[in-house]
Amino acid sequence: MQKHTVQISHGSLVATIDQIGARLASLSVHGRDFLEAFGGQYNAGDLLIPFPNRIAGGKYSFDHVAHQLPLNEPARGNAIHGFTRVRAWSSVKHDPHLLTLAIQLDGSDQGYPFELSTAVTYEVISDAARDELLVTTKTQNVGKNRCPYGLGAHPYLRLPGEPIDECLLAIPATSYFMVDQEMIPIVPAIPVAGTLYDFRTGKVIQGISLDTCFTGLKAEGDGFIHVKLTPRTGSPTVTVFMDEKYPYLQVFTADTLPPGNRRRALAVEPQSCSPNAFNNQEGLVILNPGERHVCQWGISITR
Repeated sequence: MQKHTVQISHGSLVATIDQIGARLASLSVHGRDFLEAFGGQYNAGDLLIPFPNRIAGGKYSFDHVAHQLPLNEPARGNAIHGFTRVRAWSSVKHDPHLLTLAIQLDGSDQGYPFELSTAVTYEVISDAARDELLVTTKTQNVGKNRCPYGLGAHPYLRLPGEPIDECLLAIPATSYFMVDQEMIPIVPAIPVAGTLYDFRTGKVIQGISLDTCFTGLKAEGDGFIHVKLTPRTGSPTVTVFMDEKYPYLQVFTADTLPPGNRRRALAVEPQSCSPNAFNNQEGLVILNPGERHVCQWGISITR
């Protein structure tokens, strides 16, 4: 194990977190991993701050000032997935079942002259019925000016021994975004009813290609939105749950990855805003000086 990775555990549940990017590198139960790490490629397990997904042309205007972000998706000419996924985070707290990491953006990043302080806490919980990872992210504007903000996470789910194409996917979303040739969403979102993108009652994903942002997400009685991946046998079910601070969800079937990696896993990505939110304002958070944004998501494995 590399020195910059840290493990936390509870019972048979073990999570590995990489301090580079605060990346969730693995999540296993009895040695069976329910995440695909892809060797740290393809944003697997990354936290996406201060924006998830794409910003068209890397350009946006905020408070009447134009900004140009680095074009780190050159093939499409976009900025993608923020800055913090490639940087070292500092360890703030490490208990056997809990890890808190922190990072600060100091305003020196190209196209993002704003100051943010972020802490993320990973906590694992295991009992007789389920194994659960809870991720809490707290971000504060520590600068003198208000700023645009968004975040997301990028776990790739897998069910050990089960091809993804044979699994049932359930997404409680009423609408989705079509996209242009550069994968920028066309607003407004349109209803999923009557389309291939209606997963409200759950269906097999074989033959369906997704790199799609869903919204109109419905929370359950516990206050969390639940996205479920279930094998035909019905067990175990892997659920990504997220609070209502994550009203958008990107789902990616990995069809565009190199041969051998395609459709090996399913990216289920909670997002606080839509792709291109710095321009289309869909879910965009504006943080005033001193203001905080706190949200939770996680992964539950039900036996």
